[in-house]
Amino acid sequence: MKNNLQPKMLLVGNGYVGKIKTNYYTQGSTIDFINDLIKLGIDVNYFQFHKEIMENENILDGELKNQFISTVFNDNNFLLKIISYFKIVFKLLFNIHKFEYIYVFYPGHLNYIVLLISFIFNKKYGLYVRGELNYKLPLLKIILSNANLIVTNTPIVQMKMLSFNHKTKMIISYKKLGNEIPVLPNKFEKKSLNFNSTFKLLF
Repeated sequence: MKNNLQPKMLLVGNGYVGKIKTNYYTQGSTIDFINDLIKLGIDVNYFQFHKEIMENENILDGELKNQFISTVFNDNNFLLKIISYFKIVFKLLFNIHKFEYIYVFYPGHLNYIVLLISFIFNKKYGLYVRGELNYKLPLLKIILSNANLIVTNTPIVQMKMLSFNHKTKMIISYKKLGNEIPVLPNKFEKKSLNFNSTFKLLF
C-alpha cells in the first residue's frame, strides 16, 4: 500500500513509450532512474505519448510498471498530430494539481509545452538537458531561469545553463556513453575484413 504522504513527482520523458499488447516499454536507463526515485520514497508518475511497436524494437528495453499518464501518438498526418497533442495536454491540465514536482527530460516538443504549463501554474520543476536547445522559443530563457534544478551530462551544456540558472548541476548520465567494449553476436564475430581493399564503415 502506498503512503499518502509520499511526495508525488511527474516525470516527463522525451521520445515515446512503446506499447506491446498491454505492456509499455521505455529506455532501461529511465526505468533505473524511476526505481531509484521510488527507493527515495517518491511516488513517480510517468508522462509521455505511446505508440504500438514491434517486439524486436529492443531499444526500448525497460518495462514501465509505475503509474503512467499518456495518449496514443498518431502521426499519420499533421492534423492527427495536433489532435494527439491536444489530448495529452488536456490530460496534463487535468492532473497537474496532483504533483508537487515535475521533472522534464529536455528538449522535446511536448516537453517544452509541459515546462510552459508548469511555469504558468507556478509548479516546482527541474530539467535534465540532454541536447542542443532552441533559445528562440518564447519564454524559454525565463523557464530555464526559474527551474528549481537543471541537470546536464556535459560540461559544455552545463556552462551554458549556468548563464541562466546557478542551480545547474552536472552528473554522470544513467546512459552508457560508449565507454564499454560492445559484445557482438557470433554472426558478426566470425566475419573478417579485407584491409587491402576500400570498405565503408557506418557508425
